[in-house]
Amino acid sequence: MKKTLSLFILLISFSISFADSWTDMTLGQAKKAVEHLKENPYIFDYCDCCDMETVNLIFVENVYYQEVEEFSDIYEVRVEGKIIHSFYFTVFNDEVAVLEDFMPALSEEQIMEGMTTEFNEIISANYTFVFYETAEGEAYSKPLMDITGYNEYLTSCIPFMIYPYPVEEQAPNQGYSKWYEKILN
Repeated sequence: MKKTLSLFILLISFSISFADSWTDMTLGQAKKAVEHLKENPYIFDYCDCCDMETVNLIFVENVYYQEVEEFSDIYEVRVEGKIIHSFYFTVFNDEVAVLEDFMPALSEEQIMEGMTTEFNEIISANYTFVFYETAEGEAYSKPLMDITGYNEYLTSCIPFMIYPYPVEEQAPNQGYSKWYEKILN
């Protein structure tokens, strides 16, 4: 019985230790991420493989990398910014996620629970979607891991997401509209 219980505890702790997102990067990967986010300051923060209903669009106000204290030559990228909107999403043919229904950044319930629109997180290579390319007048995103070369053998559950076209009465903020216009030209 003790052996079974010990094995069970070991398996649980092992699976928990590997359930986290990929935040550790090389110096080169961290520099690529920071450079890209300074040029393209709108990201989606979302666990693409999780069973969630919304995606947050975040405006990056400040981004920098820092060395992980416990390890040398391992870096993390920190983003400070604001959650400017949340969206529902729809996936077409398991290829592209289209964001629908602009919603306020936080619902009344979330505000009542003390949540804030402030975003100050270490971002991960798999749960952070960043601008990647434009095609046919639409702005696409990819996981950060594709921009930094995190691991060419890893894949995401939703490979591409489309940044929503800024409609004047629904636009997340004026800066988003200007950025969207710039990237399409």
